[in-house]
Amino acid sequence: MLVRILSGGGFALVLALALGSIGSAGITDLRLSYILLILALIFGCSLIMLSPIPNIYSKYQIITKLVICTLLAFFLYFIANFDTNRSYAATHIVPDTIPTPQSVCGNSDDSYKVFLGTVVAATKLPLETIIAFGAFPDGEPYPALKIVEYNGGIRIAILRIFGENGKILVRINDDKPWESSDIRVERPDSHTLIVYVDRDREVLFMHFLNPKAIEVRGIFRRPDVGVMRVDKDGVKIGNFRISETCLHDAREVFKFGDHPPPGTSQ
Repeated sequence: MLVRILSGGGFALVLALALGSIGSAGITDLRLSYILLILALIFGCSLIMLSPIPNIYSKYQIITKLVICTLLAFFLYFIANFDTNRSYAATHIVPDTIPTPQSVCGNSDDSYKVFLGTVVAATKLPLETIIAFGAFPDGEPYPALKIVEYNGGIRIAILRIFGENGKILVRINDDKPWESSDIRVERPDSHTLIVYVDRDREVLFMHFLNPKAIEVRGIFRRPDVGVMRVDKDGVKIGNFRISETCLHDAREVFKFGDHPPPGTSQ
């Protein structure tokens, strides 16, 4: 009777630890989730090895217990993988599964596409800096938007949105966003990021359509260098507007200025 009580309570504890790991994923980081899963595996396998299995010959007890413990390990591994994907989706912008829309560049599925309103940068080459303001002291472009090839698709390597006061409002590094406390952010899903400033003025809309296509709108600026606005109709630079344009095999699309403003840093 005591063994049954301990076994029942022990497996309830294992289940509680496994469910707790799911609840803790993405709250701060995954360490707590992984610790709970490791504890669940230790407690679970200990109980399996200590509890007799009815109607099984003694010489098969160990083998049966090892098989059950292995199945428990696979089950907890599945939960760990679920926790990892859930946490990543909560803290990163991940590709959706929407087909690439028709555009002025055609509908070829073998090229990478960045939609800037009706202006489309399309290339089969690895993408690089899409928008740059000035350069670093070594001559490398200072990117406001940099999208690179990653695992057969694309990812956002760098995105910087500056406010009118010159401070960064939004920064994305390797698909992971950071936002200033002075803005309002909406995440309708794990594929979309919308940023508003005062009076609900939209300064960034980003939707990761699929692994090879992304839609970006917003106000890109760099103090003392330039301002570029991207809306549904295309790109506006000062009084000059670009629309319904395909930029084939373009790796550096929009570049402003040759030198960084004072105080530029990475």
